[in-house]
Parts: sequence; structure tokens; C-alpha cells
Amino acid sequence: MTLIRTGMLTVNAAFLQDLKDDNVHLRELLATVNDVLSHASYRSIHAGAFAELLSGLRDQLATHFTLEECFGYFDDAVEVASRFSTQADILQAQHASLFSEICEIVDEAECLAYGEPNACPMSLIVERYRLFHRVLEAHENGERELIMAALNEDIGVGD
Repeated sequence: MTLIRTGMLTVNAAFLQDLKDDNVHLRELLATVNDVLSHASYRSIHAGAFAELLSGLRDQLATHFTLEECFGYFDDAVEVASRFSTQADILQAQHASLFSEICEIVDEAECLAYGEPNACPMSLIVERYRLFHRVLEAHENGERELIMAALNEDIGVGD
């Protein structure tokens, strides 16, 4: 295991590789869902395939959030500067609500795929997913900004 110590922030190289691989897979899944939604009318989206795609995204988000939480992704930023603790707490708390939301969207998509009588129409599932995606992107941007701010404070950004 390779650890790189910069001031107070410890970076585990193996963890960074796992996180990078996870991010690539997550981005690929998000791009695939967005591609399906941008090139298809609601009538042409196969409900079963869409539910399966969303299920894979849900599973990848579970991995993504677990990696961030279990390996101290937020803790290191807070150790560098306690002023980041509130922001880190808010971002970490968002994981539960984001995961709950994607689980509900998957459930709705599966109900539609299985032809359940009270299933939501595809148009509502798609709109709910699009809102979820916007919130997820804002969350991910917030995480990147937190880590960059902590790194900038830790190693400095002066000339």
C-alpha cells in the first residue's frame, strides 16, 4: 500500500485508483442512461431494459457511496480544516437521500416493466430520473469542490 503524505492530508494510492475506476464506471452508466433518454421517445424505451439499466446504476451508486464513506474520503478533508466539517457532513448525509431516490426510481421502472396495474407511466419515471440526475451532479460537484478546497489549503496554492 502506498501512502502519500502532504501536510495533514494522507492519500492512499490504492484507494484513489479504486475511486477512479468507480468514477469511470459510474460516469459510463450515467452517460448510457442519458444517451438512451436523449435518443428515444418515451414510447420507444423498452421498460425492462430501462429498469435493468437503472438497477445497474443503483448498484454502482451503492459502491460509489460506500467507497467514499468507508475510506475516509470526507474525514481527510475535515482533518485538514475543520471549517469544512459542516459541508462534509451535508454531502455525506446526501448519500442516503440520493440512494433512496434512485431505489424508488428503479422500483417504479420495475413496476412498469412487470406490467403492474398501478405502475407510473414512463414519462414520469424519466422526469423523476432527470431531476435525480441534476441533484446527483450538483452533489458530485460539491464533493469535488470540497476535496479541492482541502487540498489547496493543505498544500497551498501560492506562487
